[in-house]
Amino acid sequence: MSWHKRLLEYDPVQGKTEWFYSDGEGTIVLETDWDLDVIAENCKGLYNAVDQRAPWKGEWHHVGVIPHAIQEWYLRTHGKNLLTDREHCRHWLNDSANEAFRTRPGKL
Repeated sequence: MSWHKRLLEYDPVQGKTEWFYSDGEGTIVLETDWDLDVIAENCKGLYNAVDQRAPWKGEWHHVGVIPHAIQEWYLRTHGKNLLTDREHCRHWLNDSANEAFRTRPGKL
């Protein structure tokens, strides 16, 4: 029995690659690879485009990106959804280890 592999989707902007595997006997596997370096580079460009002295006016500001792979990992390991739990989201974005995913300077 040998596995057959096919590329389903490649998105260089999101750093996402989806693969389809089949063994020919009805067993299939879907795999998603995330390249977080691509996402971090995009965030770095957005971060550098912001004037650090610009005031925080208005209600909404794009302050960071939380990649889907990290959202899933955080939910499995901590039991909290970073998109709905405001305090955990703030903590994650303010952590210096995650500053590569920030798109604006400052503390939340």
